[in-house]
Amino acid sequence: MNNYKGTRVPKQNRSIKTKRKIMEAAKKLFSDKGYYNTNSKEISDMAEVSIGSFYSYFKDKRELFLEIVIDIGKEIKRFMEHELNDKALHKNKSNAREVIYKQVKKVFDAHNISPKFHREVSIMKYFDPDVRKIMEEQEEKEIKIILNLLTKFKNIARVKDLESAAALIFYSIENVTHATKFHEIKIDEERIINEFTDMLIRYLLD
Repeated sequence: MNNYKGTRVPKQNRSIKTKRKIMEAAKKLFSDKGYYNTNSKEISDMAEVSIGSFYSYFKDKRELFLEIVIDIGKEIKRFMEHELNDKALHKNKSNAREVIYKQVKKVFDAHNISPKFHREVSIMKYFDPDVRKIMEEQEEKEIKIILNLLTKFKNIARVKDLESAAALIFYSIENVTHATKFHEIKIDEERIINEFTDMLIRYLLD
């Protein structure tokens, strides 16, 4: 069960900026050193705030880590949703490849948002149930985004179970993206995106 309640939300501009400084410092340290090799004192020193100020915003580094995970998840969701309601989208096959290509590329580009931290989160979800819960909730949101895209082509799609198709596409592209971004596959990213797009076109429409 997810027991994470979230951190206190500051109201004044100065407090908002202080909390953001702490989160940015923590994100860099977690990315460079890993979660277990980073402590609260290091974070407060890098953020140039007192340790007392740190604890006025976060109970401990774990609560801070979870807050960053949620924050980046929101940023990725906003990034992926952009242009989905573009008026240029038509319900025909002629522009399906362009639309799907753009969304596949968005998933790849979304992993450029704090990639080192993203990799640390991918590790931590196997050790911390709250991280895993947050990531599962984020995955559900991203699958809904893909489902929303698929419904735009439901009249010409070969597949009928769009919900299952959205989940299958999400987990497939996540694995491909992680392999490309984190495991240094020696193939140009643009080639991967184009081949993955063609594979989806064949699966969805041919």
